[in-house]
Amino acid sequence: MRGFISSVIHGYQDHRDAVASTGRIFDIFFTRSEDFGARASTSQQTCLEGVRTSDVVVFLLGANYGQHQESGRSATHEEWREAVNQHRHILVFIERIEIEDIAQQEFIEEVNEWARGRQRDRFTTVTDLRDKVIKALHHLIVSEAANPVNERDTFRRAQELVIVTGNMRRTISGGHLGVAVSGVPRQQAVRPSTLESPEFCQEIHRAMLSSSYRLFDPATRPEFRTMSQRLFIEQSHALLIVDEWGSVHIAQDAASHEVLAPSGESLVLFEELVDKIANSLRLCCEILDLDCVDSLWRMPHVSPVAYLSRDAARAWSTKKDRRNIKYSDATDRWNRTAHTEPRVISRASLRMGTDSIALDLAVLLRRHDGITLDRLDSS
Repeated sequence: MRGFISSVIHGYQDHRDAVASTGRIFDIFFTRSEDFGARASTSQQTCLEGVRTSDVVVFLLGANYGQHQESGRSATHEEWREAVNQHRHILVFIERIEIEDIAQQEFIEEVNEWARGRQRDRFTTVTDLRDKVIKALHHLIVSEAANPVNERDTFRRAQELVIVTGNMRRTISGGHLGVAVSGVPRQQAVRPSTLESPEFCQEIHRAMLSSSYRLFDPATRPEFRTMSQRLFIEQSHALLIVDEWGSVHIAQDAASHEVLAPSGESLVLFEELVDKIANSLRLCCEILDLDCVDSLWRMPHVSPVAYLSRDAARAWSTKKDRRNIKYSDATDRWNRTAHTEPRVISRASLRMGTDSIALDLAVLLRRHDGITLDRLDSS
């Protein structure tokens, strides 16, 4: 296993040495900026490549933000963003010290929002840091060995939800957009007796109503039913599924409610599609975070999938130019599916990168319909 150490160098050399020596206990070879020597690329480009080629990245954060790069962020901040975008294992250790640097305060706030109290720790001395790095690396290795990620099985679970929704034609009239998030590793997150209890249904329903994304009409009581290890919550225009294995699935109208194509058929507005996927992903995360599902993050990874049913609208346009309508000429329109690459990513990465992940999934769905950017945006 390979690792990378990211921090300011000044005042942290002993801390970086401690992490590197600790890694050798677990056969993890840590690299850092001072190890690269002379390269044709810039020092920061080399460090970002070090992040991309690592399995785990350790961040040491203290009072000093570091020198601003061309991006406006420090080198450590750039490496943080790269590690998150590349879905690397991330371990964060924050020094217990007063922080007056505004940029560093904002950076740590970003890290805390990503971690939400998990996957990070605080330290006081080099010895304290070494002890906590040992604990964190041991936990990481044990978790990886005990719960190996099976991407094929995880993607199959998401596809099963797609099939289930495809068979529920009465729930959503016309074509629909589906977003499924499956927890990884596969394990029972909700007991069968809990899944069928009124309290569980009410808890899920409350979470939906309190979410910033109003999938359901609060004035209309949805239908609740349990079938095949899954709880179904339905209204005429939307469906939410939670299963015993920590998967959450949302289906809703794919087409715009505001505008139709000149032919009178439904129209997919690209920006609306992106927003619906992003909001669905956020709601899935909120459901997973509930105490009655997996608030302890026993499933630290997820597999997000988005799809358009085969009867979804063929007409595409954008809010920028609704007169510029393109029609899909794709011959294979059976539940067009898009997934992240890799298919399994960290739960924290999904929370932090929701908007960019939603955009990627929407682009893949658009491509599946044979609608390219130039065809959609050109007049």
